[in-house]
Amino acid sequence: GEITNHCSDNNYVLGILKIIETIPESITYGGCYEIKNIDNGEIYIGETLDFFTRMNTHISDLYANRHHCKALQDAFNECHDISHFKFTPLYLYEIKSKNREFEKHNTLYLECAYYLKYIHNKKKMYNTINPYIALKENSVSLENYKVDCKKVLELLLEDNQNILPTKTKKLVENDLK
Repeated sequence: GEITNHCSDNNYVLGILKIIETIPESITYGGCYEIKNIDNGEIYIGETLDFFTRMNTHISDLYANRHHCKALQDAFNECHDISHFKFTPLYLYEIKSKNREFEKHNTLYLECAYYLKYIHNKKKMYNTINPYIALKENSVSLENYKVDCKKVLELLLEDNQNILPTKTKKLVENDLK
């Protein structure tokens, strides 16, 4: 449903972060998320191996005027108030594997699948890089991970989470054959 008090959503996330800080064993949740501008509906899609740390980084970078996504930074600079943005996990799961590269491939699949779904649904996006095209061009490089773009595209073709709309999935299948 519609959220009328978006400030309370961010307070909820901050409350969760405070609880997590008290947990002695480190538990992380990875997956895919959106950052939605409540004022205009435009969305940024991202992926992470640690959702709560990543949200903190986004917020810090926006306030410090150093966010990697220029379009999102420009939108934030118009209001300079994080309460105009809603952070929503789209698909989160507990990171249990010690194989960080394996998990990174899963989160990259999730990001690409949700990005394609949002484009299919004609959502306005802040993302300046289309993850699907980057994967096809084998141009995804991450500082701390060796990314096998072909492996991520295979995960996208399988789409075990059934994220892709049928029409988009058929286009991807035809495109990758």
